Amino acid sequence: MKSKKITYTLMIILSLILLFQVSINLINVNAGSDYKGKNKPIVIFDVAHQQTFNHTQMQSAIQAIEERLEITVFINYDNFSLVNLQGADLIILPAPNLNAIQAPDSESPFSVIERRALFEFYRDGGSMLYLANPYFFEEEMRNYTSHANYLNYMMSSGGQDEVDYGGLSIDRAQITLMNDFNNRYDDERFIYINNDSMLTDHSILQGFLGTDSVDELLTYSTSIDTLFAQRLINTSVTTYEVNADGEVQGGKTQEHTILASNEIEAYDSRGISCASAIMFSDLAITNTSSDTWFEAYDNALLWENMISWLLFEIPEEEPEIQLPPIGIFAASIIAIFFVFMVVGSVLFTIGREVKKVEVSETIIEMRKQDAQRKKVDKEIEEAYYAEDDVEEELKEEEEDEKEIDMKSISDEIKKKPPKTRSRSERRRRN
Repeated sequence: MKSKKITYTLMIILSLILLFQVSINLINVNAGSDYKGKNKPIVIFDVAHQQTFNHTQMQSAIQAIEERLEITVFINYDNFSLVNLQGADLIILPAPNLNAIQAPDSESPFSVIERRALFEFYRDGGSMLYLANPYFFEEEMRNYTSHANYLNYMMSSGGQDEVDYGGLSIDRAQITLMNDFNNRYDDERFIYINNDSMLTDHSILQGFLGTDSVDELLTYSTSIDTLFAQRLINTSVTTYEVNADGEVQGGKTQEHTILASNEIEAYDSRGISCASAIMFSDLAITNTSSDTWFEAYDNALLWENMISWLLFEIPEEEPEIQLPPIGIFAASIIAIFFVFMVVGSVLFTIGREVKKVEVSETIIEMRKQDAQRKKVDKEIEEAYYAEDDVEEELKEEEEDEKEIDMKSISDEIKKKPPKTRSRSERRRRN
C-alpha cells in the first residue's frame, strides 16, 4: 500500500510539471498565431471614395470574416491619413465608380496625401486588398462600373518602391472578360472557373487548417496586368476581352489573371489584387434568380481565405509534432517524467499483479482453513451425538436388566410360603 501511494504521488507531481511546461508553450504558440503579436487585428473597409461596391452591397462578406476571425471591421468614411491608418492591419479598398469626382491635386478621388499615407502604411507592415470591377457596357448596368486606374494610382508610390506596389496593378484598359464556352446562366460574362487554372499550392486556394480548398468559382471580371506579383487564379484559354462599346479586343482568346498576390518580406507586408468585386457581393446574379454572387460555388470561401492570408494566418500545412522549445532544463524534466511514468507504470502493474496473487493465495488458504474447520466441527458433532447414543443404550440396558431382576425376585417371593402370620390373623386367633 505504501509503495502504491509513493507511485501515485510521483506521477501526480511529474504530471503537474509537464502540464505547466506545456501550458507555457501553448501560450507562446497562441501569441505567435495572433497578427504580429496583437490579440485581434484591425480591419478597415473604405467607403470614403465613391466606391461602387461599398459595405451595403458586401454586407455578407464583411459579416463572414467578422464571425470566422472574431474581428470587427471598421467602416472608413474619411480620407486616409497617417493618423486614422495608425494601428490598422488590413485595408480593404474597393475601386471608386467610373464617374467618381477627382481630388483637386490628383488623378483620382484619392489625394496625393492619401497615396503617401497608404504607402507608409504598406511599408510599415500593413496589408492591402484591392478590389476592381469590370466595365458594364450595357447602358442600364453602367452604375456598377468601377475605375481600375484609380486603384493603380494608389498602388504607385512615385518612388523606388513603385515596382513592388505596382505589381498588383489592374489592366489599364476598361475591359470585361467574356467566355463563350465556360460560362453559367447563359451569359458569356459570367465566367466559370475550376481548379484547372488555379495555382493550387497557395494557401489562399488550398485552404488553411480546418478549411476546404477552393475548387470552383463564378466571376464577372476585368483583368490584372502584373509582371512581378504571383498569379493565383486565371481564366481558361477560351477567354477574350470586350471594351466599353462591346467590341472584342485583340482578336484572340487567352488566359487572363483575375487574382494576384504579393508579399514584400523587407516590410513584412502583403497585398492582393482581385479584378472582381461583384463576385463577393450580395447582388443577385440575374434578375430572375435569388442566387447571390457571394453564395455562388466557392466564392465565399475564397473571400475568407484571402482575408486570412492577408492577416498572416498560419500554418498553411499540418504542423509536425515537435518538442516545445522550452529549454534544456524543461526538456530534461519532460524526459525524466516519461521515464518515471514508464517505470512507475511498470512497477505499479507488477505490484498490482503481485497483490492480486497474494490476495488470491490468502483467499485460497482461508478457504482451506474454513473447510478444515467445518470438517473438524462436523467430526466433533458426530462424536458428541455418538456418545449420547451409547449412554442411552447403556441406560436402557441397565433399566431392562433391572426390570428383569425385579420380576425374578417377585416370582421367587411368590413361590415361598410365608413364615409369619399377618396381624389380622393373630387378632382373630386371640
